[in-house]
Amino acid sequence: MTTRREWLFGIAGALIAAPALAQVSRPAAERRSWNAAGMMLGWAHAGGEVHFEMRAPTRGWLALGFNDKAEMAGTRFLIATFAEGVVRAEVHLAGADGRHASVANGERSAWLRSLAGWTDERETQFTFAVPHQAAEFAPLSLAPGSRLYAMLAWSVSTDLDHHSRQRENDWLVL
Repeated sequence: MTTRREWLFGIAGALIAAPALAQVSRPAAERRSWNAAGMMLGWAHAGGEVHFEMRAPTRGWLALGFNDKAEMAGTRFLIATFAEGVVRAEVHLAGADGRHASVANGERSAWLRSLAGWTDERETQFTFAVPHQAAEFAPLSLAPGSRLYAMLAWSVSTDLDHHSRQRENDWLVL
């Protein structure tokens, strides 16, 4: 049974995310997905961008990152949370020591341009679009057919510095 609060969060999330979801929900032949670490990642390409949708069974943060090597060091990733009606997000770079830090340098990331999200008692979802040639990824490309080492992760905490509860890496073809 859905509670009124869950229903309101769902309706609000759908309204907030509708423009981005409309992009991701293009014809099924164009949409791809990956399920790992208890998360679902969906993506589709349109207008020189890749449109992402990601969900996880948490009220904490979610992260999606890419690298050209099969390792965490050098992975650039979006880490985002939805708390108190506000989406907070940053793009981070993973270091060789396992730590990660924001790469923003005071500039707004292309990853954050169209970011929308919602949460209910069971899960959190984000939608966003990234240019195929995002400056933060140079020389990597997010264009159709790009083969990248992907990372999906989530945490039970909304603190972006908190460790992940689940994380999975694998090669993906966008």
